[in-house]
Amino acid sequence: MMKAAAAVAVIAVLATAFFLQADDAGQQEIKTDTGIEETLVSHTYSWVYERERYVLTAEFSQSEYLAARAENRGTVTLSSYADYIDCRSVSALAESLAEYTDDTPAFILSFVQSLEYIDDYESTGYQEYPKYPIETLVDGGGDCEDVAALYSSLMGALGYDTALIYIPTSATTAHMVSGIAGDFTGAGLYDSSRTKYFIAECTARWEIGDVPQGVVFDPELCLVLKGGHTLASDKIVSTNHLPIDITELREDLISAGGMR
Repeated sequence: MMKAAAAVAVIAVLATAFFLQADDAGQQEIKTDTGIEETLVSHTYSWVYERERYVLTAEFSQSEYLAARAENRGTVTLSSYADYIDCRSVSALAESLAEYTDDTPAFILSFVQSLEYIDDYESTGYQEYPKYPIETLVDGGGDCEDVAALYSSLMGALGYDTALIYIPTSATTAHMVSGIAGDFTGAGLYDSSRTKYFIAECTARWEIGDVPQGVVFDPELCLVLKGGHTLASDKIVSTNHLPIDITELREDLISAGGMR
């Protein structure tokens, strides 16, 4: 699996208690330390935490986003979902978010929960398509495993021990949440080393340790997924993922924000 390089180039604005008027997506070119011009894609996020509104504009490398999007997912297994936890690519964003609160896990969770739920088929044409964090951030959202991987990546970048937690919801469906170890309370799941990962629901407004309404959390049926670890009884989720044609996607990015 590809691990993207540092994807967050600049944190442009972080402010509270007001709306920032900005395009949802834009582009600009900068020169990197090597003198090479790099096109950046910007995205503005707005969310509420403890009755205050926060607005964030972040800029990402367009080339790294397109490279992540074009990668062939191949065979997706339960174990492979955790390979999309990529702490290094979101370290700058995580550090910037952490500067604005004393309760970093809850604050960053509220940011992730504010992202739009986007079905895989709607955004990629595939029934099952796990995203890297940079894809979820530039797209402005994803489905349950995408935002769970993003939260695990952000908190992992800050030194927290994180994972994904797979929760079967029926014989044919399942839900994914982030798992975070530490001084928390509530529901969680132990891994083989007896580390407890507390549930962090990322698609709706729940606190760490809360079991989402309508989800039956049975620890005997749930699984902790960690990058680099293959389950003894791994399960194939989907196969035959061909690379996405990024030509049209690149044109969409240019038309959305324009070059300046």
